[in-house]
Amino acid sequence: MPMIESIDELRRRRDELRGELAAIGDFRPGTLVEYRRKCGKPNCHCAQTGDPGHPGWALMRKAGGKHVNRGIPKRALEETRAQIRGASNGADGTSRATSGLRTSAMRRLP
Repeated sequence: MPMIESIDELRRRRDELRGELAAIGDFRPGTLVEYRRKCGKPNCHCAQTGDPGHPGWALMRKAGGKHVNRGIPKRALEETRAQIRGASNGADGTSRATSGLRTSAMRRLP
């Protein structure tokens, strides 16, 4: 027969998990990668031979056994880098408390 935890024990555990999440801060798992693309305008610098194209950034991660890429706007690069550092710092015991939240948080962030 499964043991039912008391309300006080559940509240204590909830508060403990909240503390662990607060210590991690914002996090986003994955790798930030730079890519180059050509815009297609014939008079743009990227149309010139040898020009690598316009820079862009994407967050690459694995979800459900597949690789998922998400474009990151230039204005969000520093924030994303900080969140990636936060995700790698959360790889200790706090990851058990946050593993289910990572995917849902990824969907909400730019």
